[in-house]
Amino acid sequence: MKVERKQMKKSILYYLIPVIAGVLAVIGIIAFWGKIIRILSPVIIAIILYHLVKPFIIKLENIKIKRGLGIILIYLGLLLTLAVSVTFFIPPLLRNTKELSDLLPEMIEDYKGLLNKGRTLLAQKGWDSAFSGSLIDEAGKAAETLKSFSAGVLNSVIKGLAGTARMVLNFIIALILVYYVLKDKVKFSNAITNIIPQKQRNIVVMTAREVNIIISNFIRGQLTAALIVGVMEAIGLYIAGIKYALIFGVIGGLANFIPYFGPFIGAIPAVGVTLLESPFKALIAAGIFFIVQQIDNTIISPRIIEGRLGLHPAATILAVYAGGEIGGVIGMLLAVPAVAIIRVIFRRSVEVIAG
Repeated sequence: MKVERKQMKKSILYYLIPVIAGVLAVIGIIAFWGKIIRILSPVIIAIILYHLVKPFIIKLENIKIKRGLGIILIYLGLLLTLAVSVTFFIPPLLRNTKELSDLLPEMIEDYKGLLNKGRTLLAQKGWDSAFSGSLIDEAGKAAETLKSFSAGVLNSVIKGLAGTARMVLNFIIALILVYYVLKDKVKFSNAITNIIPQKQRNIVVMTAREVNIIISNFIRGQLTAALIVGVMEAIGLYIAGIKYALIFGVIGGLANFIPYFGPFIGAIPAVGVTLLESPFKALIAAGIFFIVQQIDNTIISPRIIEGRLGLHPAATILAVYAGGEIGGVIGMLLAVPAVAIIRVIFRRSVEVIAG
């Protein structure tokens, strides 16, 4: 009897420890989100670079180029691409972002003026004043929310582009990390594997592989798709003669990472800003985003994104919402892969405890 009670207590403890650890981890992330992102920035960049560079390393090895030399050649190509981007792409993007950020308060005031005119017009048409007032007030709140969101996105872009020194340092650290991980991959794998107790080694390795597949699918697939979508949107808006086409394309590409909500979030700034200039141009902007999104849904994503993260649509929507509440735009971008990874780790942990 005593043995059974001890075993029961042990089982309960085994279940409670991962749950408590998970809850504490979530609380810690929420409380120190900003500091965590700053500290882990080089690691996040390194993870992205690793998954982008790895396929090219394998191809170079297949044509008898040694791994060390292959990494250096890819780095040279990457640095050349970055130099071209910094010279021709970053200055106009920063200029566009600054101009749009300065205009944002004025545009919001213009929209408030339109809302007040709408209130007056509805009153003249005989609409119930309480109902029309409530309708206009809700529209005003939506405008304020849009202002806060847009300002947050624009400020993040400005800070990111302006903080060149930190970005360069993070990028250099990431390049060094990726170089050694790729060059000494077998040594790193063996060193990590040897730390794990023999009994749990297989389950940990399988979990790590699943997590790696999730990260790889997300980075290679979503990043490539987002880049293509952003470029297409920027080119389409530029050809249509719409101002700030470059920054709207960047916002559209970044928003493409966010499932379900992304296409709408990406289109709102471009349509909203253009609407004040010309309703016809705003309609064209909306049409461009709609067409690009259809191309993405039917051609780009099905061919580029090899695997899905395996989350139910409801879970995906909740993850994006929770990510936005915890970490703003960055939280929304990272929410879905984070939840997919947590799900894998939790499932494997339960298997270990139950088995």
